[in-house]
Formats: sequence, structure tokens, C-alpha cells
Amino acid sequence: MKTKIILLLFSVFALGKTFAQNPALMYGVNLAGAEFGTNFPGTFGADYTYPTNSDFDYFATKGLKLIRIPFKWERIQPTMNAALNTTELNRLTAAVDYAQTKGMYVVLDLHNYGRRNINYTEYIIGSGTVTVAHIKDCWTRLAEAFKNKTNIYGYGIMNEPHDMLQNTPWLGIAQEIINGIRTADLTTSIIVGGDDWSSGERWVNSSGNLKNLTDASNKLIFEAHIYFDDNAAGYYDQTYDGEGAYANIGVDRATPFVNWLKTNNLKGYVGEYGIPANDARWNTALSNFLTYLQSNCVNGTAWAAGPWWGNYILSLQPSGNTDKPQMATLTNFLTIPINNCGTLCNGSQPNLGNDQTICGGSTTLNSNVSAGNGISFAWYKNNTLINNAASSTYAAASSGTYKVVVTTNGCDKSDELILTVNSGLNTVGDTICSPGEIATLKVTTPGGPYTWYEAATGGSALYTGSTYSIAVNSTKDYFVEGGAAVRTSIGPKAPLNNPSTSNLGWYFNYATTTADSLRLDLDVAATIDSIDIYSDYAATDKTLKFTVYNSAGAQVGQTIYTIPMGSQYILRIPIGISLNAGTGYKLTLAGTQHKLWYDGSDAPYPYIVNGIGTIKWGLASWGADGMLYPSMYNIILSTSANAGGCGRALVKAFMDVCTESKEITSINTSVFPNPSSENFTLQLHNLNEVRSIAVYDLSGKKVEDVAASSGKIIFGSDLTSGIYILSVKTAQEQINCKVIKY
Repeated sequence: MKTKIILLLFSVFALGKTFAQNPALMYGVNLAGAEFGTNFPGTFGADYTYPTNSDFDYFATKGLKLIRIPFKWERIQPTMNAALNTTELNRLTAAVDYAQTKGMYVVLDLHNYGRRNINYTEYIIGSGTVTVAHIKDCWTRLAEAFKNKTNIYGYGIMNEPHDMLQNTPWLGIAQEIINGIRTADLTTSIIVGGDDWSSGERWVNSSGNLKNLTDASNKLIFEAHIYFDDNAAGYYDQTYDGEGAYANIGVDRATPFVNWLKTNNLKGYVGEYGIPANDARWNTALSNFLTYLQSNCVNGTAWAAGPWWGNYILSLQPSGNTDKPQMATLTNFLTIPINNCGTLCNGSQPNLGNDQTICGGSTTLNSNVSAGNGISFAWYKNNTLINNAASSTYAAASSGTYKVVVTTNGCDKSDELILTVNSGLNTVGDTICSPGEIATLKVTTPGGPYTWYEAATGGSALYTGSTYSIAVNSTKDYFVEGGAAVRTSIGPKAPLNNPSTSNLGWYFNYATTTADSLRLDLDVAATIDSIDIYSDYAATDKTLKFTVYNSAGAQVGQTIYTIPMGSQYILRIPIGISLNAGTGYKLTLAGTQHKLWYDGSDAPYPYIVNGIGTIKWGLASWGADGMLYPSMYNIILSTSANAGGCGRALVKAFMDVCTESKEITSINTSVFPNPSSENFTLQLHNLNEVRSIAVYDLSGKKVEDVAASSGKIIFGSDLTSGIYILSVKTAQEQINCKVIKY
């Protein structure tokens, strides 16, 4: 549309941060008013307004839960590259917050047509006066302000850009805005309106190059506008026949846009569409249009509603208590169940396999989804996007939680695993000088217990401990193994009977008794990392409360988690409750009335993980609340017991021909017994050649002077266990020999 009054957006609606797994794509309306007026910033209540609470109330009762709110750049940021206007920001925030109380989701629509008004002159972005950096700055600040709002469906970065400067095309502007937003917010979807007034009919020629946009978070939505009148601008200034309308005119005008989305496997949204109420045939055209969108999993927001429209021909605002005739058609199209979107969600489910532990180096994580046209991959570590990780596999070399998101035809599917990278054990070997001497092999890495073997794999354990002393007759390989940190699940890995909405749901309210619980008996200290559930659709946000009590009934930990409205999918809920080793812990689940799907099989408790613990059902028989607990599965525990280990490490015991023994022999000197548990005897046959005798530790520190008073000298009785160097000096040389005290 060329003017504010007749502006009509149609967007193929994509999934935002709260809706990556939303069961339904919603339809809704535009609540206009904040973009009204030609005075900037103008006077609130005279030049422009915001939708009232009653406006939200009315459309919520109609089931239209998606709200697009147009607003102006000049008002939200009166001075470019400066802070947002606090008063205006508060007005917009208040509208978003009230929408959330009604279970409604919001598109923030910067309604500026690729321009900014300065002293009643329109400057195109890129003109020099208004730069790309200016609009990027504005959106970066807006993203920072709204990034934590859970009902933001997407950031609509610009309404109907058109006639942009040749040297500053819309593609480049949009890319910079996207880059700016992602410095503040990595999770919220970004809605990119098409060039040339966002025309859906002319989309391929005018906006086809937008497929080249990139987003680090892979959450772009492309927005088209569809009108049914003669000039496709939404004027509707002639009769139905005069406009050249026909039953499928909307279908025909939407088809180029929808086909482009399908071809490129992109997400879309129709931000504005509308019809007048002066001919019943318009409703037929609207119904056919929405049916087409729905069958292709495209949703949108109708133009237009809001308190100031008066007699505007496309107004959806009720006249007193009377609905506008268009509402009868609009209310037939409220949601699109994801399950009905064959082209939207027909991609393969990635499968990273079980959690892994590796000993240093890297491992290749495989999504097990083949790359192909229209399939994109995004890898995350600890919920942070990994730059330039966009293949079906990823080489991971550090510990963390890894997730791959595979997007096919607008549908995100994901899987994750925990990777533990152990650096390996630090060990010290030993060298002996003659057969039968004791080699002392050590592990210096904290932790344990450590077990020693003669084989790299398998074999019988020789000894348990960090230091292993063994008589060796030749060079020999030994291997030591220490336990690594454990992360495992207790309980079923997944709902056993593939829960469905047909018959396996169970509603619950707050459960206040610890009798209705899961019982955990822990052999070692552990942390409840997370719990999976399968959640039903919720008309409003729902709160779950996970509480753990000890055997005495005292609360030892609690986690509260809010399920967003509209959720119906498997949720992995972070718990993070750490427990000491012990028995009788009780895990309870409470919450606002909500529906969880259970496996329907009365899961066979107890579940046991040897060395970690056991989880069992807390009641002798199923009770009312008991039906909740089969809904909780893949209960992931982690423990640091035996941390630090990493498979079997090679430790060598060397047998060498010690030169120092020959040198001692050359002056007819010998040491025995060696090794010794008490003291050593030094036999000197050429006493007159000896100038001094001393014992040193391996750091070079002298620990004992030995008096050369006779040919047979006793020393070392005060030495602690370890390896020492006996040094005998003559007039010509210094002769060293290793002695071992055990």
C-alpha cells in the first residue's frame, strides 16, 4: 500500500524464539494506530495512539491470537544513534505485556517504508542523511529492549520498503539490520519484508534475491503483502466487478510468493491482507485465499483493526457490539496445526546418539541427516550458536552440551548430547638398572580410584591405587585406568507408547504431598541435570514446580519452570538440583492445571544404574497424581565420582644398563640391598680414593651425608619411600647410582 490508511501486509509467519516447536501457526490482525499521523514525533492521543486493552480483549475472544503492532521509527528513537524514547518504549512495552496476559503473540512492525521523516522531509535509507548504520542502530537497541519478552513472535524490521537507492539496495540494508539484531538477541525470529511494497504477486522479480540473506540463528521470516483489488494496493475504490476480482484472485496473487518459499525452503508470513464488506463475493475470495495459505502452512495477520479507523473500508473494528462481516470468515482460520503441514515438517529427525566421553582430541558428531537442497544445519554448544558450523557433521573437541538444529521446509527439528572430553591421566614411569629391581609407577592426576593392568584392553586387574611398585626383569608396558565422570539417565528414555492427544493425557493441579513422588536412592553424590516431559497445548503460560525432599521430609532443592502458551511437544526442563549420596529422596511435581501425556504402560519401576542409584515409584499403587510421573522420563543425573580418568594410559617400566653401576664397579664399590625397605649397605673396596659420599632426592636436594669411615657403610635408615641418587666422589670423578627405598 502506498499510504498508511490502506496498508495491508501479508506474511508467511515463521516460528519465533518461543515457537520453534509450537504446535500451531496462528492467524491474527494488525492493531494499528501507533504509525498514524504526519507530525513527528507528534502528540500522543492527537496525532497517534496505541491499541487499547479492550482491543486486545475483543480479538482474543475471537481466537485471533497473533497481533501485528505498527509503530514509527521517528517516535521510538527521536534522535538517530541515540537512546530509545523512554515514554514511547513504555507504551509499546505495555501493549506487548498486555497481549501476553491474553495469551497473544506480537509482531513488532517498524512501519517506515524504508524511510525516515526529518523536518517533514522523507529521506531514503542510504541517502547520507539517513544511513544504514542508523537503522541498524535502532534495531539493535529494540532487540536489546525486547529480547526477554517471551511473546514476541518476530521483529518486523521494515514495512513495505520500496524504490530504494540503487547503490543501497534493500538486500544490503536488511542484512545489516539482521547482523545488528543478532549482537543483542540470538533467539527471536526476524521478519524481512519484501522490496517493491512487499508485493507477493511480484515477489520473485522484486524480492527473490532475499534468499541470499544470512542469519546466524537461522530464524528468518519473509513477509509479503497481498491485496485483491485492481492495483493490488488495497484501495478497493471500485465494485467487486470493477476491480476485476474473482473467487481465486487471492490464491493467484499469493502463489508466486508461496512457491518461492517452497523452492528455497524458507519461512514466510503474510502481514496484511483484507477485504471490504460491500460484497459477499469478497468473503469467498478471502476464504479461498486463507484455505490456500493454510494448506501450505502459511499464516498471517489481517488488515486492519485499531481504535481510530472509523469508517475505513477495511476496518475490522466492531461497531458497538456488532462484528464486521469479514470476521465470519477470519474466525474460520485461527491456527494451522503443525501435524497437518506436510511440506513444513517432513524433514528427518536428527539423531546424535548417546552422550559421549572421549580422551582428548576430537570426535565427529553426526546429525544422521543427509544434506540436500533446502536443508540447513546449525550447531550449538551450551545453547550458543557455533559460527560457521553449518554442515551435517561437526568436529567437537571440548566438553559441553551440543545441539544440532536441522531446518527443512520451515520446520526446525533438533537433537542434543553431552560430550565429555577428558585430557587423559598424568603418569610417571620409572627406570631400573638391573633385573629384579622395583619400578615405581605413578598417577599424578587427582581423583581415582585407579586400576593397573598389563594389557591395553581387557585383562585382569593387578592393583588399585595411584602408585604401583613392581619388581621388573625387563622393559615392560603397564596400563592404568581411572573412572571418568558419569552422566546417565534413569527412567525410560522416551515415552514408551508414543504419546498422542487421543487418550493418554492427565490433568493435574498443585500436589502438596511428598507421598506422591518418585523416590531416588543415590549411591554417590549426583546432580539432577534435566527431566523430559511431553506437554499438552496450553491456552496460557503454565508453571511446573519440581521439588526434592530428603528422607526426613526437608526440602533440599526446587526448580520452577514456565511452559509458554501453545506448547505441545517434548520439553527438556533444566533442573540443576545437587544431592548427596543417600536414600529416600522424593522428587515431586506440581503446577498450574496443565496436561502432561504419559506413556500409558505403567512403566516398570524401579530403574537402576549400577554405581549411581535407583529411581522407583513412591506409591504402592497408582493414585490420582500418580499418573503424572510416567510423563517424566529421561531423568538425567551426573556425578563427579571418580573424575579425572580417561580410559587406560600407558606407563612404562624401563630396564636399562646403568652406566653408574659400571663406574661404581670400577672402584670396587657396590650397594645392597637395592631396593631396600630399611637401610642400604655401601661396600667400598678403594676407600682411599673416595673424597665424599652423599644422598640426593630427585630434585637435587641433599638429604644425607654418608661418612666414609670404613669399607662397609650403613645409610638410608631415615629415608622415606622414594627414589634417590647416591653420589660417590673421587679425586677424578663423581659416580652416581640410583637407590630405591620402599
